Amino acid sequence: EVRVYQRGKLYLLFILRETLPHPDIWNAFLSAAPPGSHVSYAHCVKYERCASQPWLTSLDITLVPTVASKWCIDLVSPMYQLLLHALKASRSEHPPPKFVFISETALPLKPMWRMQEILFRSEVSDMCVSSPNEWASKQISGTTYSVVKHHQWVVLSRRDAERFAENWRKLSTYRDFAIDRVSLGDYKWSAAFMGGDGLANASATMPRQVFQERGIRCPDEEVFTTMIFGLHDPSSGPWREFLAQTRCRTYVNWACENPPEVLKVFDDRLRVLA
Repeated sequence: EVRVYQRGKLYLLFILRETLPHPDIWNAFLSAAPPGSHVSYAHCVKYERCASQPWLTSLDITLVPTVASKWCIDLVSPMYQLLLHALKASRSEHPPPKFVFISETALPLKPMWRMQEILFRSEVSDMCVSSPNEWASKQISGTTYSVVKHHQWVVLSRRDAERFAENWRKLSTYRDFAIDRVSLGDYKWSAAFMGGDGLANASATMPRQVFQERGIRCPDEEVFTTMIFGLHDPSSGPWREFLAQTRCRTYVNWACENPPEVLKVFDDRLRVLA
């Protein structure tokens, strides 16, 4: 069946170490996608190793320059690097695209047209938000503010991608430290309060370290909610609206009652390859 592509592009942003596992499955997924429906970028820890792989050309994936990273301590820098390249490439696109971060351990379970149909139903970014008992919090002037924990693999609207990139540039000091000098739990970034527009205000911040810990956190599980929307205030209407609308699309807790719609049914072609 031929499907006409009518929505914004999906920018697929792969976080890899030295290769993309199961390129045959990704080839089946991408080759069946409607023309003009997607663009793919990848960040590899071992750039030269990835650059020599045949799947890079066959899947038409653009490799971005490698930046320093370390598991949990700083996986945000590679994500920021990917987003900068994707935002630059999509600057004049209309309708606005969405940006999908993908782990090397992920696999597509639905065809591209179906993913687009779901992801472009609204302009809301999709994040897998953890339960409030996992948020780091602090009481300030009688209000409990929280750093909202989320899973790393987010789907961002262009508005939210731009706000994250702008605020991470302003509020992160990771670039001033060699990765080996940053220890687990040593947060080199500030958390913004929500501004009057319902988005994070980079001019009103608090150091991340001051918030009560609930175990050591990886920054990639906190910075997107915080850099886009700011600290959670339980009385905030914009926060309530976002939490009611956002959905978990690229990470699955198989024990949950309602798994994401995009993962309910396997595509037959991918089932055969798997």
